[in-house]
Amino acid sequence: EREKFMKKIDIIDMGPIVLKPLVVEDIELLRQLRNLNDIRKNFVYDKCIDEESQKKWFVNYFEVNNDLMWSVFFQEEWCGAVAVYDIDLEKKEAEFGRIMLCPSIQGAGLGKKIIKGVLDYCKNMLNLRRIVLSVKVNNIPAIKSYLDTGFEFIEKKGGYYLMGLYFK
Repeated sequence: EREKFMKKIDIIDMGPIVLKPLVVEDIELLRQLRNLNDIRKNFVYDKCIDEESQKKWFVNYFEVNNDLMWSVFFQEEWCGAVAVYDIDLEKKEAEFGRIMLCPSIQGAGLGKKIIKGVLDYCKNMLNLRRIVLSVKVNNIPAIKSYLDTGFEFIEKKGGYYLMGLYFK
């Protein structure tokens, strides 16, 4: 059933953390998580998302080839999502983001492991050379995780930092 509407994306298995392709059955959980104040405030579009908008977003997501999104499972329980998008295979670069985890597992270092798993996938499976991201300047936990996983500051634009990572 999970495979019914699924992009061809590899599963990233990191032991107790498994990243599986986002499927239609996950999008309501994703919407509820995304709408939590402490998560929503960190997004560029920080308004609440209704069910209909979420469904439309998923249809659009499913139709584009340069956007990969995984559901995060910890000890077999759904607990969040992460994405790589604006993937340009010719330029060998993409944007990292849309990482969100259930509050109950935040602060345990799982975010860094998830970031590293996705970065390894980008380097080894997509053959990318550069990943960029935008993060709000006041999102200190995310900034710390990005710095700890190899991202560096590129510039500050308004209330955001542009960060990047080059694979060696």
